[in-house]
Amino acid sequence: ANPSLIIDGCRWLDYFYRCKDDIQRADHWLRVAEKQMDIDRSANLERETVTRKDTLIKPEPDAETLEAIRMAVAGLDGVTKSWLAEKPMQHYPDAKTYVLVFAKKLFANEKKLIKQIVERLQTPHAMFVLSKSGDHAAIAKRAIKVGIVLH
Repeated sequence: ANPSLIIDGCRWLDYFYRCKDDIQRADHWLRVAEKQMDIDRSANLERETVTRKDTLIKPEPDAETLEAIRMAVAGLDGVTKSWLAEKPMQHYPDAKTYVLVFAKKLFANEKKLIKQIVERLQTPHAMFVLSKSGDHAAIAKRAIKVGIVLH
């Protein structure tokens, strides 16, 4: 079910029962909406960051997602190799969150490459893009260990 539709439906039911002076049922639907909003907030929070403590697993992306990610790094001057791992989600696990790691040539600009990859990504999934040798090398190393080689 679409989370935003759940909240909208609960609000309408809350309004409907309040108009009928059935406060108990209205309060029930208000609590359901509030619970859904809490779940949505938690889902957003877990997708905002990736840390050393986060679990990473071998991804199983569908063919379309895999091709879109490969196309984002393909042909970029400065990228020598790339890997993909998945950060499993507690909330809405079907909405995947990936960690894309790339190795770069010695004098390639890491920030420029990350920007180019992010701009080229054509996927609805959340994606963390990290350089193997960058500020998040410890996370990148873990992603490489459990992930798959893209190129």
